Amino acid sequence: MQMRAQKVLNFVRQHGSTYPKDVQAHFNHGRIKRWGADLNVSNHLLEGLQYRGLLRVVRREGGTRVYQTIEHPPRDDSPEARLARAGHLLDIVVQLYAPLPAASMVYVCRLLSYGVPQLAAEVRQLQEHAKSRYAHTQVDGLLWFWPHGENSRAARHEVDDKLRFLAPFDPVVWDRRRFQLFWSWEYKLEAYLPAHKRRMGHYAMPMLWGEQMLGWANLKVVDGGLQHELGFSGLRPRGSAFQRALEEALQQMREFLGL
Repeated sequence: MQMRAQKVLNFVRQHGSTYPKDVQAHFNHGRIKRWGADLNVSNHLLEGLQYRGLLRVVRREGGTRVYQTIEHPPRDDSPEARLARAGHLLDIVVQLYAPLPAASMVYVCRLLSYGVPQLAAEVRQLQEHAKSRYAHTQVDGLLWFWPHGENSRAARHEVDDKLRFLAPFDPVVWDRRRFQLFWSWEYKLEAYLPAHKRRMGHYAMPMLWGEQMLGWANLKVVDGGLQHELGFSGLRPRGSAFQRALEEALQQMREFLGL
């Protein structure tokens, strides 16, 4: 397969913008059984080359990918340089998702290794020495990590009175383990569950009000208007402050959708 991939890469380099059908017609690779599926080998090779950063999708035509080669400039591939590149990537991830409990740190390192398999060994090395790279402490028996120098009292961390609908993959929500530690209830994306098995809804978005994760909201456009259904992890807040924050959040969503 590696020999085939190299030949495909050479073909795209010589051919320029290349459709999968061009590769299939030239090589006639046939099909292969992988991961329980019957795959087109030409498509499999092209996707593998893209994953490894050797090809890019220059555009799509009718949903079909059109590939081109990526010519990488020479770079320092010494052990020190590779470790520095891996460290830079991990720093970006930690900056985005911190504070991270130790189990989540292990998980994001594993995901990063999948994303940059050429640096997987360096990512594992960084994971083993996370305590020397990041600020950390024990809270209620759990080890937590965050970037050195991060100031939790900075102005950008000040809490306001806005209500926010958060996407299921928002950095605040993405780490379901941390979510439950912070707010003591379990959030799940149920878009891929049959309708009768959903507890929260097709695309339930957690509702953050100040520092409280109140519950979730399902929004949909019906006859040109925005409809909403709310679910709460505890008691629904009473008083005009929450209702005002909710109306402001819904109005922002209407403006975003052009309704």
